[in-house]
Amino acid sequence: MINKSRFIGSVLTVFAAVLMLAVPVAGNAQETSSAVRGVVTNESGSPLANSTVTVLSDNSGFSRSATTSSSGEFTIRGLPIDRYTISVASSGYASQESPGLRVNLGQTANVNFVLTSSDYL
Repeated sequence: MINKSRFIGSVLTVFAAVLMLAVPVAGNAQETSSAVRGVVTNESGSPLANSTVTVLSDNSGFSRSATTSSSGEFTIRGLPIDRYTISVASSGYASQESPGLRVNLGQTANVNFVLTSSDYL
């Protein structure tokens, strides 16, 4: 009887060890992309909602767009590591772009825009 309980205990210990090795640890997940976030405002500092922000790869032509929230904020995720030109357009305002932004693995770059009313152009 003692040998049987020892055997079961050993089997359970081995099973637990194998299970621990087989389950991936979420904290070790690797980042495979980057992101860009920021705020779009007008010259008086008011947020510009519904502006279109576009991120365009300088090398591959890959692009992704987002629309700003009511607070002028945007986030564009899932960007491969590359150099990008970021442009923003909003009705009634002059478009603007920021070329040559390099994003690295797992990085979230911050890019803010202040747009000028097209009435001033």
